[in-house]
Amino acid sequence: MKQGGKRMEPLRLDDPRNLGDYVPIGRVDAPDGEVPLPVRRFVARGAGGGRTVLISVPLAELAGDHEYGERFAAEAETARRLGAEARLPWTAQVMESSRLPGGPPWYTTPYVPALPLPGVLAAHGGGLPERTLRALGLGLAEALTELHARGAVHAGVSPGALLVAADGPLLTAYGAMRALVPGTGHFAHRPSLAGLPERGGVPPEQLSGGTPGPPGDVHALGAVLCYAASGLDGADSSRMPASMRTLVAACLSEDPGDRPQAAVVRDELRTGAAALPVTSGPPPVPVAAQRRGPVSAPAAVPWSAGGAAGGTVLDSAASAFGPGWLPARVIAAIARQSACALGAALPA
Repeated sequence: MKQGGKRMEPLRLDDPRNLGDYVPIGRVDAPDGEVPLPVRRFVARGAGGGRTVLISVPLAELAGDHEYGERFAAEAETARRLGAEARLPWTAQVMESSRLPGGPPWYTTPYVPALPLPGVLAAHGGGLPERTLRALGLGLAEALTELHARGAVHAGVSPGALLVAADGPLLTAYGAMRALVPGTGHFAHRPSLAGLPERGGVPPEQLSGGTPGPPGDVHALGAVLCYAASGLDGADSSRMPASMRTLVAACLSEDPGDRPQAAVVRDELRTGAAALPVTSGPPPVPVAAQRRGPVSAPAAVPWSAGGAAGGTVLDSAASAFGPGWLPARVIAAIARQSACALGAALPA
């Protein structure tokens, strides 16, 4: 993990210098990180020094794949429409998407000072504490609950798809798996899965050619939490804190029918988070409260890893992101990235 000490990654020679009216000023992700990335992400500024955005384009190795570019653009437009209908909680809202002749497809989301999950672990120096793990899982589960309720599937949840801001997670890269392997998929033709962690990160039913579905998102959520707990690839629930192992192991079940629904994961994590002692720490920076979206209604829990069975959850996911939820070194790294991004000048 190489990203913790840097404020913002510099552009590489093969990175675009202009995307529509936007000028990239730096990379969000380390170029040679250990975790696969679903897209290239840049901090970019509007022409003339206008608004700052986060802009995503296909990976360089897929830039010449026209069919993939068309699918990438279609998934971005679907994400934009979903966010336009009603704000999705804990999800980076796509504002614009473009597919111009002769150039790569791209889409923008609001710029929020945030680190990708691998950068968070690098800044912290290893796996994250239980309070942080529960909060991240809770935000992701709430995002997936709302998405599944609309009849959609993310199909791209991975460590590289998760950004972490001072006041909560941001799920990005909607449709990454569908864009890579359309239809039923042929994973043998995509050995690296171009941004999706193959060892334990891709649901087993999709490795055998199945179509992405809500249980696949839940499996990917479990794999992300395993990575966040250890910094290691591969979905292994034994790396989780003892109080979370049963739930995460259920998320990683081989049989999709044995996995809990995202709403159940949300409620279990919320209940466990409420039982943790409150620790002191730097207050979160309220830069992204608008992206939380509607708070889902309390729900009874039909499946349980512990004390939530048959109960009703009363508090919202937002309550998990109070002072101390994120380690101080991570907060400091986010602040450095923000200062660098907002103070950067456009290239001459």
